Amino acid sequence: MAALDSTQACFHDVAPPAAGGFAGRQPPVRRSGPGRRPAPSAARWPAAVAALVGLALVATACSSEDEGPVPAQEARELLENRNWLDAWPGSKDDRLRVYRFTPDMGGGVFQDRTLYRGQFELFNYDLSDEHVEFRFPDADEKLRTRYRIERVDGPKPFDLRLVLERSPRGPSIYYGLEAERGEAGDLFDPRGLPAP
Repeated sequence: MAALDSTQACFHDVAPPAAGGFAGRQPPVRRSGPGRRPAPSAARWPAAVAALVGLALVATACSSEDEGPVPAQEARELLENRNWLDAWPGSKDDRLRVYRFTPDMGGGVFQDRTLYRGQFELFNYDLSDEHVEFRFPDADEKLRTRYRIERVDGPKPFDLRLVLERSPRGPSIYYGLEAERGEAGDLFDPRGLPAP
């Protein structure tokens, strides 16, 4: 609702369209028979589309509170020893995917699970400034992909977003909490995190 409120706040600065809406000229009214509605004028469409595009741009600019990607060195630090979830679970049966990169353990873990049950897969990885290279020993699979971390305002309770250009498992977007830095062996445990 906060995004809606900030978007509405931005619209008070937008001037209403001029009377008539078509730079002072009225579009022609065409009737194809008695009592029929006017046929739409082709002259109306470009102005209507331009108005909608303009409103969409204003709404996007006004409602965006995301700060964008963090610098590469900071992204490397934020990536590790943190749980990255594709969604916050709303119930014990909600399915979620979790990545955790744990250098002290020599790799990471991908979990496909609910709160109390699921599967995991261990992987090794190497980081550079813009890339992470995943190696899944069990599947004898390797994938190198770009990644970035952004500071965001939600979805609640998250304030970080991990974007994998190509994800080797699950979706390409995951969320984390900047304040959450668990021990190297921790796996996702919702009891230690704030309620959404």
